[in-house]
Amino acid sequence: MNPEKFDGAVILKDSIQTANAAQELELRLKAAFDRPIIVVEKESELFPSICTDCYHAVFDLVSHLIEVHGCRDIAFLGGKKWHKHSKERLQAFLDAMQQHNLPVADDRVIFGDF
Repeated sequence: MNPEKFDGAVILKDSIQTANAAQELELRLKAAFDRPIIVVEKESELFPSICTDCYHAVFDLVSHLIEVHGCRDIAFLGGKKWHKHSKERLQAFLDAMQQHNLPVADDRVIFGDF
């Protein structure tokens, strides 16, 4: 990366799956990049961080599909089952379906690997 060509950097730290790669990237940027840097979806000890609210976005989306488009048979496809965002999104999906008195069959909840 040629630092002179960039006004800032956004690190999608949660998307970096290689062990220690995100931390190494942060350290390299801290040492060699003197412009604004922000980290998204994970806390950083070196830069400001932003973490999104996965719950409300999914709850609102599922509710919209039900209320506006009349969808009744909705499946949930998440990322890794253990991942924080997958858990939040699944709970939002289940809560929205329950609020609208719609059942969720076991085969309608699927986990992937992002």
